[in-house]
Order: sequence, then C-alpha cells, then structure tokens
Amino acid sequence: MNNTAQLQDEPGLMGQCRLGQGRVFTVLGDGFLVSGPLGLVKAKRAASCLLQPGRGDLVLVCHGELCHILAVLELAEEKGELVLPKTSTLKAHDLVLEADHDLALRGTGLRAEARHVEVRASLVRLCGLRLEQAFRSVQTRASSLVAMAGRAFGFFGRRLEKVDDVCETEAERMRVSTRELLRVRSRSLDMRSKDTVTVDGRNIRIG
Repeated sequence: MNNTAQLQDEPGLMGQCRLGQGRVFTVLGDGFLVSGPLGLVKAKRAASCLLQPGRGDLVLVCHGELCHILAVLELAEEKGELVLPKTSTLKAHDLVLEADHDLALRGTGLRAEARHVEVRASLVRLCGLRLEQAFRSVQTRASSLVAMAGRAFGFFGRRLEKVDDVCETEAERMRVSTRELLRVRSRSLDMRSKDTVTVDGRNIRIG
C-alpha cells in the first residue's frame, strides 16, 4: 500500500517566484527600493532575513506578486545590524556570546533568570544617578555566595558594607575568622546566648 501523498502544483501559488540579485538603492521605512535586472523594484525584508539591509548592500530578491529580500549577500559597510521580530527567543543548550572588543546590552530593562550567575572581570562598575539611595536595603539569599575581587587592585577579598537601617544576619551556625584584627564598634552592644559563651585569648581587655 502506497502511503505517499502526491501534491498537485497549484498554478495560482507555485512557480511565481524568481530569484535575482540587486543592490539596495534606498530605504523607505520598512521597505526598500532595490536596483536589479528588472529595474527599480520595491521589496520588503523577509522574516528569514535577520540582517537589516542597508543602502548599497547586495541582496537576494524573490520577485513575485510581492517582492521580498531573502538575504543580504554583501555589506556596503563593515557595520551590520541583526534585527529580530518584536518578541523573539534564542534557545540553545549552551549559548556563548563573544566579542573581540566591547559587548553591550542596551534596553529599558534587563532581567537575568538563572540558578547560577557568575561574573569574571578585573573591574566591575555599577553606575547610577541614585545608587546609594537604591541600595539602602540589601538582601542576599543564596546557599553559596562567593565574592572575588580582581588581583589587579593590589588586594583580594576587601569588602565594604554600609546599611542605614537594620542589618540582620541569621544562620544555624556561624563562624567569623580573621588572621589579624577583628574590630566591632557600636554605641550599645547586646550579646545574648542560650548556652555557653567562651572568650579565649592571650590578652583580654574590658573597659
């Protein structure tokens, strides 16, 4: 039994597209005037053409009832612009973005959703008009938090925190260890423990 379906060519839909090369003469909003073998034709960018055509670019055009630019073959300038639909999603098992110089992400909002976020840089800079006011209350919730500072600054692991209101840290067990000096300054100090308090040192000074 032959299960192969035979599709009949529809004269009204099939065989009307002719391919040809041309150069973008000018850009008219979302449309383009392309100069080619058929003269000056008006074409739209096809959904499959992700590179935005520019003036002077060599493009592949499908001539039919409606003309479409299928691809940009050669750029008139070195700069190219990748244009996606208004709502687009890039899916991959592993996605790597590489740039020889600068990599810029611009937008009115930037959201990163991930189980693990890692930033490696010799310099991390946060710029804002109201950066201090925006970070009056800081909360960090993570099972593992690792902060690494660049060695190019001449120090490693320096951290400065300033909170205007209440800074509260809760943990089942906590250990603070320093090789040299640990200094705690406060107008009033309240230390409470339900079990044993041990103070062990070579020189202990109170008052």
